[in-house]
Amino acid sequence: MRVGPRHAHVLGSGGVLRTINGGHGRRLTAHRAPARNSWRTSTTIGAYLGRCRSNFGEPTHARPLDRRHRPPPGHRPGPPAEPRRASTPAPAPRPAQGGGDVFETPAPGKPPRFEGLTDKALIQALHDAAAKHKDLGYNQARKIIFTELDNHEGKVKCVYTGRELRTDKIPNASDMNTEHTWPQSKGATGAAKSDLHHLFPTDSKANSQRSSYPFGEVQKVKWSSPSGAKLGTDAEGRTVFEPPPEHKGNVARAMFYFSTVYGKAIPAAEEAALKKWNVQDQVDAAELTRNGAIEKYQGNRNPFVDDATLAQRIADF
Repeated sequence: MRVGPRHAHVLGSGGVLRTINGGHGRRLTAHRAPARNSWRTSTTIGAYLGRCRSNFGEPTHARPLDRRHRPPPGHRPGPPAEPRRASTPAPAPRPAQGGGDVFETPAPGKPPRFEGLTDKALIQALHDAAAKHKDLGYNQARKIIFTELDNHEGKVKCVYTGRELRTDKIPNASDMNTEHTWPQSKGATGAAKSDLHHLFPTDSKANSQRSSYPFGEVQKVKWSSPSGAKLGTDAEGRTVFEPPPEHKGNVARAMFYFSTVYGKAIPAAEEAALKKWNVQDQVDAAELTRNGAIEKYQGNRNPFVDDATLAQRIADF
């Protein structure tokens, strides 16, 4: 056999190590070691043969010549094991938004809030969840509105006309005052008088125009503001007040809240307009932020802000 200039080594019988040098046939004989060191000789020769095999392109990871490590007949090696990868920890659950209370908006796939409840049963459940709160007192409520809750960068904006007033205290009532979305003359007394969920800053003249008229859609205008607020009569000839488009949904949800918490009925015609506005002017980030801020002051939230669809499950407030 001709293998070129390299040396090949084979182990003959009797422990003879033969060296073939490129076909010259030279032979070297290694004497066997004493029996007590035979395991060293076997291991050394096996390692030496492994290095020799690498010269011929054969694998070099063969074990030393040891019968104990030979695979059984018919054994087929399996695929090489994949390297172990460091396990990636599962991401921590994200905190819920909206304060983490019972009115938190459910995630997709979760059952709707107050599942299965409608009409009077739903009203009762909402009342039980939202009615308990701190009575701030009217003076404290107004102070919060004009200096913190609705004061943004030193200015307070009228929700009916859009007029802004720079202030850091409760302003003169002839300039800007506090609108009771549910009028005092119709039941906003006691703790309800200072409930922030239906109180908003308003221009005094616009507030006077609203008076205690019900909300509705004006057909014949008697008074109006460039913002879109109107006073006039509806299709049935009733005198109604219509807030500007960007505040219609806020008014509707404040009215639903008041009716639910304080047990006051909303007239059918007014309720129809409010439900329409609740859909048209949906909850925005500012309204959600205000809802959360009020919770810090008086300890409860408006559930109709957290989930405006609740109103659709109540046929008659």
